[in-house]
Amino acid sequence: MEEQQGCESVLLNTFLVRKKRCRVYFHRGTLIWETEMSPYTRCTVSMKDVISVHACPRVCQQDEEAWSAEERVGCGAFANRSSKEIEVAAAVAERSRRERLKNAAAVGGPQPGFVIHYAERGTKNRWRHKSVTLRHTDPHQVASWLKTLRNHLAGMTWRPRRLLVVVNPVGGRRKGVKVLEQHLQPMLTLADIGATVLVTQRPGHARDLILNGTSWPVPGPGPGREQPDAPASPPLSHEGPDATAAPERDFLEGVDGVVCVGGDGTVAEVFNALVLAAARSAGVDPSDPEVSLPSPQLRLGVVPAGSTDTVAYCLHGTRDITTAILHIILGDELGMDLCGIHSNGALLRYCASIISYGYMGDIIRESEKFRWMGPRRYDYSGFKKLMANKGYEGEITLLTDSSNADSGPKCLENCERCQKGCDISKDKQSQQTGEWKTVKGKFFMVNGTNLSCACRRCPNGISPFCHIGDGCVDIVLIKHTSLFNNLRLLLRLTSPVKTVFDLPFVEVHRAKEFFFRPLPATASRSETNPPQHIPGISVWNCDGEVIWDPNIRIRVHRQLIKMFARGMEEPMEVPFCSF
Repeated sequence: MEEQQGCESVLLNTFLVRKKRCRVYFHRGTLIWETEMSPYTRCTVSMKDVISVHACPRVCQQDEEAWSAEERVGCGAFANRSSKEIEVAAAVAERSRRERLKNAAAVGGPQPGFVIHYAERGTKNRWRHKSVTLRHTDPHQVASWLKTLRNHLAGMTWRPRRLLVVVNPVGGRRKGVKVLEQHLQPMLTLADIGATVLVTQRPGHARDLILNGTSWPVPGPGPGREQPDAPASPPLSHEGPDATAAPERDFLEGVDGVVCVGGDGTVAEVFNALVLAAARSAGVDPSDPEVSLPSPQLRLGVVPAGSTDTVAYCLHGTRDITTAILHIILGDELGMDLCGIHSNGALLRYCASIISYGYMGDIIRESEKFRWMGPRRYDYSGFKKLMANKGYEGEITLLTDSSNADSGPKCLENCERCQKGCDISKDKQSQQTGEWKTVKGKFFMVNGTNLSCACRRCPNGISPFCHIGDGCVDIVLIKHTSLFNNLRLLLRLTSPVKTVFDLPFVEVHRAKEFFFRPLPATASRSETNPPQHIPGISVWNCDGEVIWDPNIRIRVHRQLIKMFARGMEEPMEVPFCSF
C-alpha cells in the first residue's frame, strides 16, 4: 500500500540545483528536474535507480555563529537603553538575517535541502554513482519531499537490507580487503544496508561456515591467509578470530543475500554451499542427478577482485567494481544456470562458468606447482602446454537442444530466451526432450560452457551465444590439430568480434545433459588416493578447480541460483544528460 501511495504521489516545486533555479517533478516513480532559464537542461531519474536520499544541513556553522553574534550585538548590547531602541536593533538584525538568506539563495548557498544519490548508466555496461543536491528556503517543503521519497524507497522490498559479505584476501592480486574498504563498505553505508563481513582464512572457510553450524568458526590463520584488521566504519560488523567471546547466533538470520569479494573460485565455493544447504533443508539428495533441486532463498552478488572474474564479466558485461556494487544495492535479480557434475553416483560439485578437459585441465594441474608466481603462473603453464600440444581420446554423449549454439542473439538484459518458459517446476520435463548424440575423437580441448566465458582477455567469450538462464550448456569441441592451428584458435579468442566456430577443427553443440569418458576406458581416479596423473588422461578444470576423475556426467539445473545482476546491456545510442 505504501509503495502504491508513493507511486501515485505528485510533487512539484522549484529548487536550487547547482546554483540554478530548477522545476522539480516527482510522479509515478520518476524524478525530473529542469532549468527555468537558458541554457535549458533536463534530467530524468527513475526511483529504481536511486540509492538513497539524505537531508543536508540548513545552514553552515559559520553563518549560524555570525547570525547569533549579530543578534547578541543588536539586543544584548543595548540592555541599558530604552525598549524602543532594542526593538529597532532587533528589527535591523532580523532584516539583515533575511538579506543573508536571500543572497544565499541567489548563489546556491546553504539552505534547507536534501541530497539524492543515484546510479547512472555510462558506456560499455558501466554504471556510475551520481548525486544531486536540491535546496529550498522552506524547510516544510524539504521535509515533505524527504518523507515522500524515503517512503517510496522503503516500498522497494526487493532491495537487500542486510548482507553477508565474504572476502577472499589472497585471491587475484590480493586486493579483496582493499576493495571492501575503499569501494563496497562506503557504498553500503551510503545505501543504509547493514552487512556482516567474513574475511576467509583458508580455502573452504566460507563453505564450512554456511554448511556446518550457526556460530562463526574460529580456526587459526592458515599459511598466507592471515586475518586483516576489521573495517571500522558502520554499519558493517566484522567476524573473525577476535569474536571468540561473542555469543553463538545464526549468522544468516535476517540476511537478504551473500556478496563475494573475490574471484571465480570464491564465487564457486559460496554457491556450492548455498545449493547444498538448500537441498539439505528440503530433504533432497543432491547426489541424485535426476532430482529437481530447490533454489537457495538467498541471492548471490559478485564484486570482482580476482584474476579473470569471468562470472562477474558475464553477469555485468564488465569487471568494473562500482557497477557490480550498484547492481547489488539496487536489488537487480537474474537467474543463473548451474551444472551439476556427477561421477560414480556421487556429486562432485556445481559449476557456473566452464568445465574443460584437455588443454585447460592440464594448465590448472600444472599451475599448482607454481603458486609462488601468482596469476602469472597460468600464462607460464599455458605456454608450456601449448607447445606440448597433447591430444586426448574421448567420447561425449549428449542430449541435444533444438537451438543453434553457433548463431543467434546474445544473452542480454531481459533476454527472451532466458525468460521464455523459465518455470523451474517444468525443468525436469524439458530436460527429457531432445535427441541423444555421440561424438568420438581426439581432442585438444573439450569445453562445457555455462556462460559465454567472456573476460578481459577473451572479450567475445569461448561461446558468445551461450545464455545465462536457458537451461543448456554449450559444448565446444577443439579437435587435436597442429600447433599452428592452436595459435590461430588462441588469437581468434582475443577478438572482440569474431568467433571460433568457423575454424574447421572446432565444432559446437548445445545440450541439456552430457556424459564424457576417456578412450580407452579407464578406472575412476577416485579409486587412487591421492589422485595420480595417468599418461594419456587429462583432468577437468572446473571454475579454476581440479576434478581428477575423467568419467563424469553433467546435468544443467535451470536458473538454480538468483544473482544480483542485470545482465549485459545493449550499446547506448543516446547518452544520458550530464546536468
